[in-house]
Formats: sequence, C-alpha cells, structure tokens
Amino acid sequence: MPRKRTLAALTATLLIPLAHAESLRCGNDLVRPGDTRGEVRAACGPPDRTYNLVNERGATIGQRAIYAPDPNRHARAVTYDGEEVTRVERLE
Repeated sequence: MPRKRTLAALTATLLIPLAHAESLRCGNDLVRPGDTRGEVRAACGPPDRTYNLVNERGATIGQRAIYAPDPNRHARAVTYDGEEVTRVERLE
C-alpha cells in the first residue's frame, strides 16, 4: 500500500506543471482555457494583435490573440472559439 501512495503522490507532483503550462499571467490574474474573452480583456487589456482562424473554405472558425508583455518574456497566443478561450500557448 505505501508504494501505491508514493506512486500516486509522485504522479500528482509531476502533473502540477502541466496544469499551469497552458496559462497566461496578467498581473495577479491567470488566464486559461474556459475563461471568457471579457475575462481575458479585463485581466490583460487589449491584445497586441489578433487574427482570424479560417478553415479550408475560408470560413472563420476562431480567433487568435497575441499578448507580448515585454521583450524579456515569451509572447502568448490565446485561441478563442466564440467567446471562450480554448487554448493558451507560449510562442518561441
């Protein structure tokens, strides 16, 4: 039994960084999938740039907003489906 508990605790510890991998920190707020466009704008202000995501037929299927807080930090891309954040990723 102790071995199973140790393995479970180790697994949970390893997964903690993954929970924060898809996020954008704006001041004291953390933006992550499931947040609304309004919540992101209230926390982070307007994005540095945005563009529409289109499918092969040219129909808009989402929007991507780029936040580049300062030259010393990597920019983040926030992808929306309608008004909801579906993905946050670090841009290299």
